[in-house]
Amino acid sequence: MKFCDKIVKLRKDRNLSQEQLAEKLNVSRQAVSKWESGISYPDMNKMLSICKILDCKLDELMDDGALGENVDKPSNIKFDLMDNLKDFLGYITNIYNMFYSMTFKEKIKCVFEMIFISIILLVISLILLFISETIINSIFNLLPYTSFFERINMIFTTLVLIILFLIDAIVFFHLFKIRYLDYYVTIVDKTVSEKTIEIPVNKNDTRKIIIRDPKHSSQKFFEAFYKMIIFFVKVITLFLTLPFICLFLLGVFIFSISIYNGFVYNDIFFYIGICCIGLCLAFYIIIEMSYKFIFNIKQRLAILFYIGAIGVFVAGVGAGLTFTRYMSLNFTNPKQIMLSKVEYVEDIDKKFYFNSLQPEFIEDEEVEGVKVEFNYPQGLEIYLNDSEDQCVMGYYRKSYQGNGFQVYKEVMNEIKENKMLIFEELTEYANIKVYAKKDTLKRIVKGYEK
Repeated sequence: MKFCDKIVKLRKDRNLSQEQLAEKLNVSRQAVSKWESGISYPDMNKMLSICKILDCKLDELMDDGALGENVDKPSNIKFDLMDNLKDFLGYITNIYNMFYSMTFKEKIKCVFEMIFISIILLVISLILLFISETIINSIFNLLPYTSFFERINMIFTTLVLIILFLIDAIVFFHLFKIRYLDYYVTIVDKTVSEKTIEIPVNKNDTRKIIIRDPKHSSQKFFEAFYKMIIFFVKVITLFLTLPFICLFLLGVFIFSISIYNGFVYNDIFFYIGICCIGLCLAFYIIIEMSYKFIFNIKQRLAILFYIGAIGVFVAGVGAGLTFTRYMSLNFTNPKQIMLSKVEYVEDIDKKFYFNSLQPEFIEDEEVEGVKVEFNYPQGLEIYLNDSEDQCVMGYYRKSYQGNGFQVYKEVMNEIKENKMLIFEELTEYANIKVYAKKDTLKRIVKGYEK
């Protein structure tokens, strides 16, 4: 940052006008104006006086090019919520002061002009939203329709909407600032006892200057109020960070399991482990930023950005490799291996239940009792539980029987053989036919429909 820009910023941060700074330095206002415009530079004695008045160091005030360094891009940036909150409230105060000093005609003009700008921004955003939705929908139309891709489409559309809203807000407030707020300068001077201007205002300056005495306000109350808000924000941040800590630990656990399964069963687990590494890096960034925010530690934004970029890249590569390897698995077609099974129920007075089955009822006057014929793929197991008062029929997947560890080993062995049986696809080919006499069949159908 150049010297001319620094002196303007430091002067405004301390609520000093050019006239006030010139008076403290025993120079003319034109001299200060030339310094701030970069036309001339003060001598060393004036430099030291400026540092004392603006409460800064000489190396902070000097031109970065002259010192051979760039303080605009510090390696460590400390996010101070108190300063940002004060800046926001100062912005609100400046808006209030501006409207307080405006005439009724100026207020009406300002309101209608900003409404017109809002409408223009809204129309532009709607056009951009329509174009982005058209592009996104055309991309997803090339993919097979699934609920997953539909949710991804909704997420992309929501993100575009949020980004457009933020851009509109930034543009709106920036235009409001340069169009109105910059022409109303509020000068706060604790030495002011009366709202009078001792130094005449330059007639060529079109800005309106408001002199306000801050002695009526209670600074201690607001300081305590700020601290209370910051405390609650940090507590909320802590609770919002806890799920990411759990996700980070879960990612490390899944990574360890994936590496083991990659050596023992299938290399698809190596790719899952790579994806977990990327996700863990992303969770680590959120955890570190929250930790340093809570304890007021300087943020290493550049390093965190690089870590985040690497994490997103690694997670994307791992997810892509996992998806590609998953699609290369041999999904066994259950229609190639169909089995058949016939069961008989002699007591027709029982209640019949069909769990997750849609039976086909067939009238057969030659059948004594009830005949049940199952047709099912090899991956399923059919059961018929015939008790004293009821008869229950259904199916289950063979490899999903037993405790969790046994089921886990069955699934892993399938993947090790480079094949996968999908339960929904298996049940799609299963069917059941119920044969009985007309009267018996009516009673069974009636009970099934209930």
